[in-house]
Amino acid sequence: MDHNGHQGHFGEHFTGVLAAAAGLTVAKPVPDCDGIDLTIGYPGRLGHLRHPAIQVQVKSWSVPAGSGSHWNYNGLSERQFNTIAGRDLRIPRFLVLVVVPPEQFDYAHADHEALQLSHAAYWASFHNHALVEADSATRRHRVEIPKDNLLTPKVLHDLLVFDPEAEG
Repeated sequence: MDHNGHQGHFGEHFTGVLAAAAGLTVAKPVPDCDGIDLTIGYPGRLGHLRHPAIQVQVKSWSVPAGSGSHWNYNGLSERQFNTIAGRDLRIPRFLVLVVVPPEQFDYAHADHEALQLSHAAYWASFHNHALVEADSATRRHRVEIPKDNLLTPKVLHDLLVFDPEAEG
């Protein structure tokens, strides 16, 4: 597996580990038709919803850049952005950005006390964003991801009842 494939594989499993820690289900769409990497769900009733689910596009990044409050990610094509943006989605979709170390053997550290995954994952919703008209598969669309949107098991749980209309 090449470096990018390995890094992306780790990013998806990093996200899956967070979902497992939250007691959520994880499914990988087969075939991958539209860039959605994982469907994450709750097996039962959560608040007023039965079997709520979200879909996520997972991106991994080993050279993060941004401002004090946001990551400035330029790794989405316009088509990938359009897959997760807009108001006409029946199942909420999110971008999960997993920031990883540059070296693969630094992705995880294990000893007799703990397994530590490096570094962290962040989430963003683009529900209130307009689609990109050109919809190019090669032209990049830069997005900002708030550093406050740290993805944790509790946050993943909360995203299942996310109300995009309340999003600021």
